[in-house]
Amino acid sequence: MYRLAPSDFAFLWEECKRCFYLKVHGILPRPRAPFPSIFSKIDLCMKRRMSGLQTNSLIPDMRPGKFLCEEEDPWIECLPITPPGHKNSVYIRGKLDAMVEYADGTYGIIDFKTSSSTGASTLYSRQLHAYATAIENPTTDSPLKKARISELGLVIYSPSEFHTPVDSEGRVQAAMTGDLKYVKVERDDAGFLQFLGEVLDVLNMPEAPPFSSRIRSSAPTCPYCKYLHQARDSGLLLKM
Repeated sequence: MYRLAPSDFAFLWEECKRCFYLKVHGILPRPRAPFPSIFSKIDLCMKRRMSGLQTNSLIPDMRPGKFLCEEEDPWIECLPITPPGHKNSVYIRGKLDAMVEYADGTYGIIDFKTSSSTGASTLYSRQLHAYATAIENPTTDSPLKKARISELGLVIYSPSEFHTPVDSEGRVQAAMTGDLKYVKVERDDAGFLQFLGEVLDVLNMPEAPPFSSRIRSSAPTCPYCKYLHQARDSGLLLKM
């Protein structure tokens, strides 16, 4: 049974099936790339501002409900999932960004992003579906109780202007403003199960997929695979 991280569905899977395979199998995870701390800070500030508030009081386009945000993202883990046509299973484990509580007793899965809203729905759909699956089918020791998820969406902050307001004591402050949008993601459980089946097809291969390469070129397109490929060719690294 394979453990899958929701965050890998947005980038790692799309960027390189070989790197995905090597990570999930515990053979050779990618080195951790530096992640600018400013994005984590913005995420935390958004959660502090929105926690406990009504969604449509901040973003009119959102379905009425109450933001549920924690400064420490809670871990979630689901029961094993066996996609149709497969014998082995996967399970999902990761950190949840935020939820929305609705009056009918259902919940929404929300992820805060600092980026452009263009293409965001497609890019992060699988990640949100993974969270929903984990919350609706949790393990007995999962920190979050089982809940019915009725909506998936992204709250996207797109900075556009920098301001320098002066406070009452004459000190210059700094502030960034921009658009705050809600992007609803349509739920497609059948499509997500099909995707998990595609993931299993790769993970069940006897060895890692070959390097991804451009047409008419044998050089890997993935920068991590390219580094490994060049290290091997130079003799600095023994062939795996």
